[in-house]
Amino acid sequence: MNRIIREYKKEALIFLLLFIAYTMWMYALFINEQVTSCYSGSSYRLESNPIKVNEFNQINEKVNEGKSSAKNITGWFQINNETITDDRDISISSDVIYVFGNVPYELGVTSEYSCAISSDKAYELWNSYNVEGEYVRIGNVKYKVLSVLHGMSDIIIVNANGQSALRDAEITALEVEINEDDFWSPEVFEYENFIESDIIVSYTEITGILSSVSLLPAYGIFLAALAKLVFEIIQNRKNIPYIFILSAIGLIWIIINVKIFQLNFYIPESMIPDKWSNFGFWTSKINSFRGYLRDVALMKSYYPDLHIKSMTDSILIYSVLSAVIFLFSARMLKIRTENKLIVTELVIIIISLLSFLVSYINNIAAKTSNIYWMGIPGYILINYVVNNLNIKYKSFKDVIKCLQ
Repeated sequence: MNRIIREYKKEALIFLLLFIAYTMWMYALFINEQVTSCYSGSSYRLESNPIKVNEFNQINEKVNEGKSSAKNITGWFQINNETITDDRDISISSDVIYVFGNVPYELGVTSEYSCAISSDKAYELWNSYNVEGEYVRIGNVKYKVLSVLHGMSDIIIVNANGQSALRDAEITALEVEINEDDFWSPEVFEYENFIESDIIVSYTEITGILSSVSLLPAYGIFLAALAKLVFEIIQNRKNIPYIFILSAIGLIWIIINVKIFQLNFYIPESMIPDKWSNFGFWTSKINSFRGYLRDVALMKSYYPDLHIKSMTDSILIYSVLSAVIFLFSARMLKIRTENKLIVTELVIIIISLLSFLVSYINNIAAKTSNIYWMGIPGYILINYVVNNLNIKYKSFKDVIKCLQ
């Protein structure tokens, strides 16, 4: 037993790393799934041209009656350094976001006169994070705490629906989801409702980009296998039979990833030129994108911005780490016999299934139907085939004989 442990401890460590990488990747895909389900459409920032709550209610009624292609409209405004007092007359200071219309369900503030409080403010006021059911007073209004926001700081979010005292308040941000309508556009909604925004943030494009970020491990594995094949082709460019076989393997690998694994890369529509001959497109796009980033950096952050940023950080960290571990582990595996190849592939499939099971038990399993996880066994198989074909063949018969 000790001999077996000493002989295979390197492989055991690699398989453990693969299990960790698979689990992290599952978590990144799960978070991406949550972001995609929560956010679609656009966010309008109205700092320069705010609308009154009554105007917002009129737009909301139009949306609810189906007179607009949009749905689930949400209004926000924020007041900084509000005094927050509990039932013991203990007070703290916090920024407060007031939300109208469709309150995001993940906030947990489903009823009027309720609020969500960030974990740091909960602890500052009550020395505890378990404060659901407590009450706070903001101004002359009392709110029941229904949830604690652990991923945010220095914020209280209030469900302000039904508060007549706020009818003259100015809403400075609108979040609008969209129906499946090809004719809908943020500009049309803006025009129809007499809204003049400083900037429009496209949640559709953000979630599309995050979906691509969550697939970094799949892209890494796919490109690493192609790079291996291309390097071998360059090294043996005078060996036509060998190049032919490697090219065929590369073509099959591309088809499998695109058609079977359904690997794709999202490109925002705004980044696609109307004509490929429009050579000034990218210059103007880069200049406008710089201005857009500057405006985004300066705009006030509401709950969706904070939530998406927190989830983006998690997706990026887990996707990059899992991609690095996958590539490192696959490179460290040295497979020289067919029996070891078969055993390795079976173990990796079992590891991936175990990671699915662990993710499912912990309620972090993504519901994706794609089989990106099969990329690692595919990469290992290509690596094995290339290493065993690395002989200077003189004819196609020699190559076929080796494959047999």
